Order: sequence, then structure tokens, then C-alpha cells
Amino acid sequence: MVFYGYQKNKFKKAENMHQKTFPELPVTGLLRLATIIGNRKADPPIIPLIPISRSTFLAGVRSGRYPLKPIKISERCVAYRVEEVRALIESLTMTQ
Repeated sequence: MVFYGYQKNKFKKAENMHQKTFPELPVTGLLRLATIIGNRKADPPIIPLIPISRSTFLAGVRSGRYPLKPIKISERCVAYRVEEVRALIESLTMTQ
């Protein structure tokens, strides 16, 4: 499994390229968008699991390219299931 992290204005692959677990993700639960795509402006910065822009991610979810089903937590708050995010990361790394 390949994890990407934001460091010094560049996205870099993680040190352990063959890591098959998701140590920073819980087993079950929900993830907000900032946790999935990261947020460089947060203090401390949130490292992205999938290094793409917000608009690309949302367009991919709408078109079905990323098979995630958004769960509405409140009127303006959406989250995604951890299990679906894990499966998406697995499928993206298998195609690379």
C-alpha cells in the first residue's frame, strides 16, 4: 500500500512502499473530506490519504469514478465510510 504525505511543498511516497495496513485510519467509522484529501492550511497540516484536489474528488464521487457514498451528517456536513475509503485507496494503488 502506498501512502502519500505532504512535505516541503511536494507530495512524496511514504517510506514503506509495501505497507498493507492503514495505521492512521480507524477500523470502522466516518471520515470527513479534509481527512481524505488533506488540508495544508490546518494547524497542524492534515496529510492526505489521496493527494487530489477537492473539486477532482467531488467530481469523481458524482461521476462514479470513486465509488463512495456520501453520508449526510448535517445540512452542510458530509462524511464517508472508512471501509469504502480503504477500498478506494486499494483500487487506486492497484492501478498504478
